[in-house]
Amino acid sequence: MKRTRSDEGDAIDGVGALHSWATFERAGDEKRAIGDELGAYAAYGASVKTCVDVPSRVFLKLALAWRRASRLSADSGEREAYERTLKAGLRRATREADDDVDDSIVDVEKRASVVGRDRRVRAIGGQLALLYCQDGREAEAAQTLTFLGYEYRLGQRVLRYDLEHAAATSERIPRGVMHAYDGCLSPAMLASLRRAFAKDAAFWREHDYANPKTGFFSYVHELDGAPMSSPVMRRTVELAREIAAREFSAVRDAKYAEWWAHCRPACDGHQCHFDSHNEGLGVVTHPICSVIIYIDGSCGGPTLMTNQRAGDRALATKCYLMPPRDNRVAVFDGTFLHGVVPGRINEDPALRRVTLMVAFWPEMDVVRESFPPGSARAFPERALEYPGGISWPNDFYDSVDEDDDVKDDIGTVEVDIFAQAHAPWEKIRVPRDDASDEDDEDDESMPAYDACFQGF
Repeated sequence: MKRTRSDEGDAIDGVGALHSWATFERAGDEKRAIGDELGAYAAYGASVKTCVDVPSRVFLKLALAWRRASRLSADSGEREAYERTLKAGLRRATREADDDVDDSIVDVEKRASVVGRDRRVRAIGGQLALLYCQDGREAEAAQTLTFLGYEYRLGQRVLRYDLEHAAATSERIPRGVMHAYDGCLSPAMLASLRRAFAKDAAFWREHDYANPKTGFFSYVHELDGAPMSSPVMRRTVELAREIAAREFSAVRDAKYAEWWAHCRPACDGHQCHFDSHNEGLGVVTHPICSVIIYIDGSCGGPTLMTNQRAGDRALATKCYLMPPRDNRVAVFDGTFLHGVVPGRINEDPALRRVTLMVAFWPEMDVVRESFPPGSARAFPERALEYPGGISWPNDFYDSVDEDDDVKDDIGTVEVDIFAQAHAPWEKIRVPRDDASDEDDEDDESMPAYDACFQGF
């Protein structure tokens, strides 16, 4: 069958002969929205393999689904195929960006700079740069990131972190920054949380969590009023508060506990940020402290904590890496820059890194309506039925054994968190044949946020 073209890019010979790339993209989007990464990978892959004029965004969607659905083993040759797809997508994005550049820009270097910073080019190019960083291909990473307009990147010992999570130095993290404890939740409490936040639980499905268009959502409990109606969250928040009080005594005076959760495949990370109310919109306020409960820590990259505070005028000089582990609880000061490093390996694509975050606040604005989901919603009270036929709140009203004091549930094993003996950020330098030291001095001023590559 002869190759043809149309506004949506007609398919060529084979399975896609009667379909356009847009048809495959819609099918992939539907699969992705329900968390079926393998189905999304198949649909996006069919678009790229059988159609012409496929836009770069489909290559990006294919790459993201591929990382989540596969081990990307170098031994099988799949990693090389993945790299070829990223390069093809980057070429396509570069053409799209160049077509959109104003014709008045004729200077080659200036035009290349505009193209490299285009959002489409950065999106697919960033995935290629991450592959290079995780594989230790530093020269290729530097060249790609320079083209994309980045000045700094998370360093090699962060993005290519030690898979054995060996301590980098004997220097422990300073008190009041981050602390962690293992074995904190009783088997009954951990089982309750694992039911409520299981990969196939109603909580994720009814919040449309897998859909990339879904925004941030969280729930709030008042701590000064009547006891929380949900036994599961009452017990969990009490335990988180008791652990946090070991290092942040002010948490005992907190009036609100806000929580949110994540269920991510091993390869996914989370961009660096400071904890703030309503994601920093409006007046920026920070919680007393924040807590991470690793409900399922069987996969994924480490939590990254830095010594960079909100308002600092220079980048962090040290970083701390906390690997995930089942039933681990970490307590930290959310005014320090932190995030999650993208996972290097994906041994079992079916696994998920499931975490519950709890932030304690002296004051906060709470949205009293629980539905629809959004930031700082009041936790829904128990009801015979909920609007829209949702059912997830029922999983949080299971009975929990509360005969013992919550302190009895807290594990006593404190985890040593070791400081990396280097700054988390590295200046990007492309290797040169010229051995000159010209322009090698670092600028100590704070770069723009979008000038720092985090692996996304």
